[in-house]
Amino acid sequence: GAEALFDNCLVADNATKSTVTYNCGGLWADGTALLRINNCTFNNNKASGVAPCIYIFGDTGGKTNVLISNSTISGNSVNPEHATRNGGGIYVRENGNLVIVNSTVYGNNAGKGAGIAVYGTAAKPSKAVIVSCTIAGNATVTAGSGAGLQQAAVGGAVEVYNTLISGNTTDGAADDVAWFKGASYKVANSIIGNTVYNAEGGVVAGAAFDAATMLSPLGENGGTTKSCVLLGDANPARQYGMSQSELRILGESLDPAFDEAISSVDQTGASREGRTVVGAVVK
Repeated sequence: GAEALFDNCLVADNATKSTVTYNCGGLWADGTALLRINNCTFNNNKASGVAPCIYIFGDTGGKTNVLISNSTISGNSVNPEHATRNGGGIYVRENGNLVIVNSTVYGNNAGKGAGIAVYGTAAKPSKAVIVSCTIAGNATVTAGSGAGLQQAAVGGAVEVYNTLISGNTTDGAADDVAWFKGASYKVANSIIGNTVYNAEGGVVAGAAFDAATMLSPLGENGGTTKSCVLLGDANPARQYGMSQSELRILGESLDPAFDEAISSVDQTGASREGRTVVGAVVK
């Protein structure tokens, strides 16, 4: 497969026909040895089928490797609205292999898995590793389907590190993550909904997160892409994340890997040194 780089790009306002079902209105990756997306914005893309924004699906090309860093995926939607269309921001399908770091997935809409959806089979598994990201403000049509993050099948593995997934809803009710029974997943040093998780994936007693009062809407907060910042000094997201050195070790161990130039800073370029902040932005 080929290698490609999207750097400082804007992919916006694309749409499939709404009268016939077509998948992917933004970027479709199939069979890439490595597609790197850095400092990019994907906004207001639409599809009548699944994956209105980014579709990682090794349908014909085999294993498809994608590394996304310092990017924002926002305001993408299934159009017309449909209860079973997956992956408003990113949809990882069979043979898809995603690592996403220092990125914000905000305000996307879909039937299921409005932020990120992951689907794989035993014969063609998929995987998504989510590191130091903020996934918030996404909305689904179908309750219980993971408006922020959906693990849609047993063949789709998911790992979540140093990531904030909160404030995602279905009909105004909290619907942040949906795990698939029997599928492989891991959560470490992250926040899902109101719950804070430690490095071992255990719940941190006495710590609670509230997206309505502890996280800003999407906005200009420095850097080249929009992001959300933490609110309040007593915010648990400022305390229970991974250190700069832990993120460096993790990034170098992944496939595709990311180096210290990415792990040592946040989405805006601010240093993570001396901080253990959950999410894409350390402010």
